[in-house]
Amino acid sequence: MKLFYVWLFYTLSLISIASAQDAIYLSPTGNDANIGTISSPLKTLSSALERSRTKRIKLILIRKGNYYNVSAKFNPIDSGLIIQNFKNERPVLFGGVNFTIKVSGDKVVDIDIPGSKSRAWDFRMITVDGKMLVPARFPINGSFSYFNQWKEKLLPASEGYWKIQPAQSDLDGLKYNPVDFNGLNSANAEIVLYHSWSESYVAAKSIDSLKSIIYFTYPSTKPLGAFLASNSNGNKYVVYNVKEGMTVAGTWYLDRSSEKLHYFPLKAQIGKTINIYIPTINKMFDFGNNGVSNIMVQGLEIRGCTNALQNELFAAQNIDAAISGTRVKNIKIENVSINNSGGSGIALSGTNCVISNTRISNVFGLGINITGKTNLVHQVSIENVGMLFKSAVGIFENGQGN
Repeated sequence: MKLFYVWLFYTLSLISIASAQDAIYLSPTGNDANIGTISSPLKTLSSALERSRTKRIKLILIRKGNYYNVSAKFNPIDSGLIIQNFKNERPVLFGGVNFTIKVSGDKVVDIDIPGSKSRAWDFRMITVDGKMLVPARFPINGSFSYFNQWKEKLLPASEGYWKIQPAQSDLDGLKYNPVDFNGLNSANAEIVLYHSWSESYVAAKSIDSLKSIIYFTYPSTKPLGAFLASNSNGNKYVVYNVKEGMTVAGTWYLDRSSEKLHYFPLKAQIGKTINIYIPTINKMFDFGNNGVSNIMVQGLEIRGCTNALQNELFAAQNIDAAISGTRVKNIKIENVSINNSGGSGIALSGTNCVISNTRISNVFGLGINITGKTNLVHQVSIENVGMLFKSAVGIFENGQGN
């Protein structure tokens, strides 16, 4: 009898061990009402994170396929978590949504974008059948010139650039030539101001058509006209996302007044079904700023994030990144691909973070922004950065021991 009870205890122990869930599985065909096993997978990464916290499971395995509108916000309780692909499968995580549309005749394609008036849904990039497109550019070629001037002598950056620092009025109020245009919609217009080695990206707050002045939602990073004496482009600017720029096929703009995206289809697309992808997520893997640590992300492909309306600052270091976090520690990004994104690739500030065997390509911002102490970036490939924010760099680094 004693042997029977020993055998029964041993058998029940094996059953308990076998039934314990050691990983949470995701699949494009899963359901968030499932329990997250390989035979009953979840569908979204956010649900997998919640289950990881409640069940204290520290491994999330993602099956192959396409996942849309993906976002994950981490907190310190997630320490020790690993998020990776399942075996040799390659999942693709999209930070947005896809619209499949039949193009009727040569009419402009319209898509409702709820929340775009308040910029709750905001973006500067879409893809049409996989091709990345910036908003309609005005003028289509070349640039406009403004009349503002700044005559202070330029000093080294270590000396603050100018002896007399610019006032608010020197950083705002673009004086345009009324011959160039009339009646731009201030709700839509976004403006690139060229300086010298950098530029500012601003949005129109209001337009005084009587005085021919455009006021910005936030100031330029440099005084308007500050570099004209040394650079012929020092008073040049371009307007994006206005109807006036959508004069050729294959262009688009977002009309925030009506909350509609308008796309002018190519001739070859007429009568056919096209896929228009629109980003919704600024930071897909958001580690926040509250001390998240000891998390690994590996074996994933990330596509199509966006950025909030923001001035890029030097080297585009202020642009939202698909993987982002400050005050982080021991974050490891391994064998990840980030591409076709309207923001930057990776922006981490902290200690002992590692980015390796990773590829970043076709992004509007910079590739990697790494600051802090004893961080490591190695065996990475970065190409085609700054597709909209032209002063963006491949890698921006600042700190100690990196």
